[in-house]
Amino acid sequence: MTGYTETELRALVRTLAATQISMNGVSLIDGVKQAFKTKPFIYGTQGKGGGGLKLGGIMAASINNKVTFKNGKPAFEAGSQGYAFQTGTRQTVQRRHNYQMMDMYYGDGGNVGLRADPFIMEFVLYATKLKPLPTPGSSEQLSATQTHENHPFALFKAIGVDKAWEKNAVTTAAYGQDTFRGHDMTGTKELSRIIRWCVGEFGGTIIFEGVDVYYDQVFNESARFGDTELEAADLFQYFKPGHSEASFGHGNGRIIFHWQGTQTVPSKLLFLTSWKYDSFAAAQWYKLTHPENFESTLKSILHNPGQIRPTGTPTSWGGDTFDASHTANKLGSVVYKTNASAGHGVKKIIKIDEKDIDAITNKINIQNRNLWNNFSALPQHVAPWQIAKWLESMA
Repeated sequence: MTGYTETELRALVRTLAATQISMNGVSLIDGVKQAFKTKPFIYGTQGKGGGGLKLGGIMAASINNKVTFKNGKPAFEAGSQGYAFQTGTRQTVQRRHNYQMMDMYYGDGGNVGLRADPFIMEFVLYATKLKPLPTPGSSEQLSATQTHENHPFALFKAIGVDKAWEKNAVTTAAYGQDTFRGHDMTGTKELSRIIRWCVGEFGGTIIFEGVDVYYDQVFNESARFGDTELEAADLFQYFKPGHSEASFGHGNGRIIFHWQGTQTVPSKLLFLTSWKYDSFAAAQWYKLTHPENFESTLKSILHNPGQIRPTGTPTSWGGDTFDASHTANKLGSVVYKTNASAGHGVKKIIKIDEKDIDAITNKINIQNRNLWNNFSALPQHVAPWQIAKWLESMA
């Protein structure tokens, strides 16, 4: 068995269109089409090796006390404000424009999944076989409020797939193999495949943020081929030389290539600057960007939030501090603030929002820190002095 083919997906659209399933007075399929046309997706990674996410974990733990660490990585509990604390180019651009991203359709807990568009989510559940097909003419009023129980993260767990990004006999049986390498499809790869098909079919937009991707893994068959690599291989085939965007699918969906948040023509030179994972170079970078290096600076900023929100702006903190000892109350991103003018440490509640998080990452110089330039890990058989020749010879 494989995932639904293009013909079967179109049949699914017709099946759902023939039902009386709706949300807020809008039919399911009409809502799906409108959502894809108006809500771009951003693809890419959280940053090399998840370094940005580790830093985000310390930031989140400093504020809402609903984050645990497993194997050095933050594991966000259901309902925690994990979304706001993802750092990295893709996340910063995503928050700035309120784009959709694949993390919202799987993620690893926290409140990220609750930000998925409800129409798109409903269609994805049917298309990935996580929800039984409705009977012809059936009627249902869907809620636009997302819940953890009806999210792919929980639904995959319910069928024995604890980590949908890993190979599993259940997802292999349901989705088969990818068409590029013949690797077993995982749950998250299938979720992304459905999203890409919908973008092409209904005329949506995907922005591919390429700065943190390892391109050896995209172009060489011997390398790792995860979700991002499969997405890149699928999307790059539509680009023409010298163009920063391309169209694909029945509905002329758009793909726009970004590099560090700016629309850019993808080039071999850019790919070379992030060609291959290099353990030695990575170790040097992690020494610079390890979250522990920023912990004291972060605490200082959190106790002097006027550094982030200048006094006098509509959302200003006014330079007041908040009492970190009260974060144990598990208020999510809402924390207690000490209002000095009220006297004797009277506590008020204040919300640290996503723009504050981006400002903090910039303040501590992690967001735009240059990653290593690993020309020591060039394509096989290419010496450094042969770079120009190699670039000229490659299509």
